[in-house]
Amino acid sequence: MRTKRLCLFLLCFLAFLSFLWPEEVVKPSSKEKYRKFSARFSFQSEPLFAGKAGKGSHPPGYREVFQPGFGGGLEIGFSFYPRHQAIIGYEDKDYKGQVFEGVKFSNRKITLVYAGWKMNLLTAQKASLKPYLKVEIGTASLNKIQIIYHEIHNDYWDSSWVPMLRAGVGIELILFDWKPYSNGAFLEIKAQYLGKPPSLMSPHSDSRGCWSFPISLGLSFNL
Repeated sequence: MRTKRLCLFLLCFLAFLSFLWPEEVVKPSSKEKYRKFSARFSFQSEPLFAGKAGKGSHPPGYREVFQPGFGGGLEIGFSFYPRHQAIIGYEDKDYKGQVFEGVKFSNRKITLVYAGWKMNLLTAQKASLKPYLKVEIGTASLNKIQIIYHEIHNDYWDSSWVPMLRAGVGIELILFDWKPYSNGAFLEIKAQYLGKPPSLMSPHSDSRGCWSFPISLGLSFNL
């Protein structure tokens, strides 16, 4: 039910952004030259995440069983109008397992595939600093998680695909702006939600979805 509410909120937010399109179409500035395609390569860190990773009187949290995640991603964008861009992306992240009350958790790997919308907040096309908003909806592939307790191995969560929702803000600094293309560096901070993985040790491994705040730093190439 919570995932459905988040999906509905993001869809309403996208619909709100779409109402801004007609305003731009009639503006003379919308006919100015702008970059229609972009490719973005990023290094990512996920230092903060929250949520229950089990069930019981003292269940572990995600941050107690996994260390902060690190990874990278590729994102492709196409601009329909100067301030609006449709995006698709792919990311890989790894999280090292930790020991919680004598129980060792295996490493976690997450692969994300998503689509979204990026909206620049400034109308000036020649600005070197470009703040923007982003909304993304996709799916995440989770690997199987195992636990070890006194040489006893058990399967904790099964591998699965779960829904992924996130939204955030970013800023891009244009480093070089030539006629055929431009290069920039960007920084993004987003709030992300991942659905809960399938439990294999119910009720002890019955968990909730995971909230996190990934940070991305990378380079952009715009045509």
